[in-house]
Amino acid sequence: MSTQQIQINPNTPPTPTQPAVFSPQAVTANAGDNLTWVNNDTQDHWPAPSAANPTGWIEFQIPPGSESRGDVALSANTITVTAATNTNPVQFTTQGSAPATGVTVRLNYRAPNPAPNPPSPWLAATNGKNVVVTNTGPNSCTVPIDSTNLGALAGTITVNPQQ
Repeated sequence: MSTQQIQINPNTPPTPTQPAVFSPQAVTANAGDNLTWVNNDTQDHWPAPSAANPTGWIEFQIPPGSESRGDVALSANTITVTAATNTNPVQFTTQGSAPATGVTVRLNYRAPNPAPNPPSPWLAATNGKNVVVTNTGPNSCTVPIDSTNLGALAGTITVNPQQ
């Protein structure tokens, strides 16, 4: 988990659709991260995903010289594993951003339909396990599971960051 600040700076000249600018313009946030905005302008600002959704991120405007209360804490989300290596530790390739290093995740295995008989060894190795990940790239991470004898991944593993 991390805390990130986004600075709200005056836009010179301000426009109706962009009265201020964010610095940085974009951030990468993972489940459990906390985002705050710091208003460096002389006017109230209400960071929002759009003008039509002013409370989409935070409930109140931020007065000049103030910061938000840390209203945006990203909740746990499900990340689908699209590939897994037969190694120790196992390397997952994810459909979407991989969790940050040090995040505890819960692994859940779902067999294909029809399910294999006997059940896939991935079921016993992963289902319901809480593990700490090491991020190895934008869409990859390792988890401390020895998958050398599990064979090809048949089915789907989801990664649920825990709060």
